[in-house]
Amino acid sequence: MLSAHFCGSDELWTTHIGFFTNKDIAEKVKEKWEEFFESSLSLFDEPVDFNIKTHGEDWTQTKEFDDIVANFQDILVYDQITLTEFSLNMECVIGNMYHNSDKLTGMMKQYDRDYKIENIIG
Repeated sequence: MLSAHFCGSDELWTTHIGFFTNKDIAEKVKEKWEEFFESSLSLFDEPVDFNIKTHGEDWTQTKEFDDIVANFQDILVYDQITLTEFSLNMECVIGNMYHNSDKLTGMMKQYDRDYKIENIIG
């Protein structure tokens, strides 16, 4: 699984880029999107022809800069892209729910065990 991670001032979030069975393809796609985010940062650079005397304000205080941020702010908060290998046809909910307490995890494991025993017996 290939995921892009973002770190805003108030929140963190992840977007899945894709799911691959071929690691080489996944690595190429990862490189492509890393390059996209890194090269796209230039959108926020001060234009070469920008003149503070003409505009009367710093580049980051202009409406043009605000418009760029409004449309492309995810590029500014991009953190990284990760490639995670995982097995298919396998459950992974136990231990992967972020807000599980130890008691809930234990209860889920017990339910899973009982479910499997019932299917063997039943």
